[in-house]
Amino acid sequence: MTTTTLRDLIHPSSRRRFLQSLGASAALSPFLPASLVSAATSTAPKRLIIYWTPNGVFHPEFKPDGGESDFRLRRVLQPLEKFRSKMLLLHNLDWQSFFKHPLENTHSAACMSLTGTAARPPAAGAPPDAVGPSVDQAIARRLNRPGFHDGLVTGMNTYWPHTRLYYGPDGQNVSGSNSAVEVFRKLFGQQLKPGQPDPLRDARKSVIDRVRLELRAVQARVAQQDRHRIEAHLDHIRTFEQRLDASVSLACATGAAPQKDATSPPVAGATMLNLLTLALKCDASRVASFTWLGPGGAGNIVYDWLGAPERHHDLSHGGRPLPGQPTYESLVKIGRFHAEQLANFLGALDSVAEGERTMLDNSVVLWTSEHAGNKVGAEDHERRDVPFALFGSAGGYFSTGRSIDCKGRPHNELLLSLVHSMGFTSDKTFGDPELCSGPLPGLS
Repeated sequence: MTTTTLRDLIHPSSRRRFLQSLGASAALSPFLPASLVSAATSTAPKRLIIYWTPNGVFHPEFKPDGGESDFRLRRVLQPLEKFRSKMLLLHNLDWQSFFKHPLENTHSAACMSLTGTAARPPAAGAPPDAVGPSVDQAIARRLNRPGFHDGLVTGMNTYWPHTRLYYGPDGQNVSGSNSAVEVFRKLFGQQLKPGQPDPLRDARKSVIDRVRLELRAVQARVAQQDRHRIEAHLDHIRTFEQRLDASVSLACATGAAPQKDATSPPVAGATMLNLLTLALKCDASRVASFTWLGPGGAGNIVYDWLGAPERHHDLSHGGRPLPGQPTYESLVKIGRFHAEQLANFLGALDSVAEGERTMLDNSVVLWTSEHAGNKVGAEDHERRDVPFALFGSAGGYFSTGRSIDCKGRPHNELLLSLVHSMGFTSDKTFGDPELCSGPLPGLS
């Protein structure tokens, strides 16, 4: 019988490329914890997180001074200064879907924020719905990880019946949860007793068994002198199996479950963001979102803990105040607060090493809102130059540390760039195809 050398089967003979050539990497990655897959393939998973805040991101203090690489952050974004090398600030990016498919100029147009589509005519008393998926839910579906929580939607005091931001592939609105207790239970609530069957763990082990069979089949085909190399790879698979239970427990060392939800808005928001961090660390989710209150009137609270005595939604309709005026300074305080919460979340991601990068480097975090808040020379609910900021490079896809003038391009192209950054580069459009000629130029 003719034998085949290992060199004939795999070149180069690194473990990563060898496993990939067998399809083992693809087989393992949806089912094993990220820590194990990363160890086998030297490639950490990519993640997308949406950070959505209402009533604009106070435009006068969002847009920085300076040029593309020597930009200087104004007061709203200053809490994010330490992440300037990992950020992309996008300006003059327009919701062209709003102008092509006009709706009443209210906060209800938020349904276009993450979809870039037209909207269905609303039922009486209900907000309109987008006709296509939001970028987070579209990517979550493409990841195809049964049993995980990709596409997780969370919020802080969000009024979900009128918060129409997240849509499944069928165009159905996806509501989230404001309860950290509920989200924790959803993510980690099945606390199994020793010896109790665990369907997810069994599925992971079945994948390992399939990879082992692939390796055994290859071992039978190679020359005798090369079989020890196959045996080394089998040893590595056995290590996977031995470490699986311990690794899952280590990766998901969740600590005590929350017993009740905080009533203080800043505490409740921070708690939910901490829970999102835990979900990402445990690889329970690779696509998740956090919504602060929701669009428009749903976000009309008083940020009294900041010394801002007026309601936020009212402030966003408070004209075009000047620096030093009470409305202006209140809007700065609110914008900075949202930036501070985001900075804490980014810091938690950036503290987790993944090879030569960090979890933040391997992720992309999008911060946006439903209009350009209090933009000088514009009407209320302005859908041109809507704020968009990215943090993290999605594993090197985005070229960060820049502030970019997008020259009025449709925000659909940014949504497609997010899809591409997660590895789905064959997609040509996102949302309305007539408003997307490809990924947004100059980001990668």
